[in-house]
Amino acid sequence: MFWICRRCVAVGYNANAVARLGRMEWKMKTMTAQEILTLAKAWVHLHSVKENSPEWEEAFWAYDRLDEWIHEMPEVAWDAITEIRRLDGSDRLLSNLAAGPLEDFLVYHGEAYINLIEDACKSDDQLRKLLGATWQNEMPDSLWSRIRALALPVW
Repeated sequence: MFWICRRCVAVGYNANAVARLGRMEWKMKTMTAQEILTLAKAWVHLHSVKENSPEWEEAFWAYDRLDEWIHEMPEVAWDAITEIRRLDGSDRLLSNLAAGPLEDFLVYHGEAYINLIEDACKSDDQLRKLLGATWQNEMPDSLWSRIRALALPVW
């Protein structure tokens, strides 16, 4: 599956022409559902073992990779965050996910994704719970107020 900048498609750019000409800053990446699942499993495992243990060190790549995806491929990062919480909905894991990757995702891409998040929250109480454990960080007040309106009480 190819992930390309939606803005390129929305304004009618041919993705191949944009890639050749280099007129817009975006990356074309190939990311499969299996790669997302592999990362999600490793991220869950990372948060189930003792910090700084050999197992933790071995799984730490998942933390770094998800951080890269958040910055470079937000659509893939959103899918990974969704997969992580599907694999493990425990409070311990959700609190780590909320105060880490989700919060970073919202800081960098929240304004672009808030409509999708609002729609998802209509039928996803786990997402609302997750939003309740995020902090404002550097989110604009306008975005933060929309997040707070969706979020379940802080837990």
